[in-house]
Amino acid sequence: TGEANKPVEAVTIESIKIIRHGEKAKGFEATEEAIDQMLRDNAARQMAEIQKELKIEPTDSGLIYEELKAGEGEPIKATDIVTFHFIAELVTEVGAFGRIFADSVNPRPAPLRLEVSELGKVLPGLAEGVNLMKKDGHAVLYMPPELAYGKRGHYNARVPAHSVVIMEILIKNVEPGD
Repeated sequence: TGEANKPVEAVTIESIKIIRHGEKAKGFEATEEAIDQMLRDNAARQMAEIQKELKIEPTDSGLIYEELKAGEGEPIKATDIVTFHFIAELVTEVGAFGRIFADSVNPRPAPLRLEVSELGKVLPGLAEGVNLMKKDGHAVLYMPPELAYGKRGHYNARVPAHSVVIMEILIKNVEPGD
């Protein structure tokens, strides 16, 4: 070994044998399906805690919509083009701020401008939430995994599979679409 007890030459691990001690460890199945179910259960628990804390009933799809400021004018339609700021974060602990993975305000403000129907192709929960808003509206959307990045997550944004996503949205402008 070399400095700090590190190997001098590269080491390749060819196999690992996991020895399970105790009844719980012996009964644990680390299959993909079991891990997938554990992540889904965790997300459902997080959404239930958010609902309980905010005392807001989710929509039929499971979205929790917290209006911070009512907007003005007509409700936004799927064909409208919206300009908005957002901050997107992961739920790490209910009642605490999560890890921000995307936003339109740092390092300098640059709002997004998109047709609402296009939002739904990426994040169905974002499109649903924006459809509940009006110009100058401000809201927080709590999206269960199936309305966010789902089973796959989002590699580039470092969003793990089955993550609950929170998006704070501020609608700056609404233009009628075709």
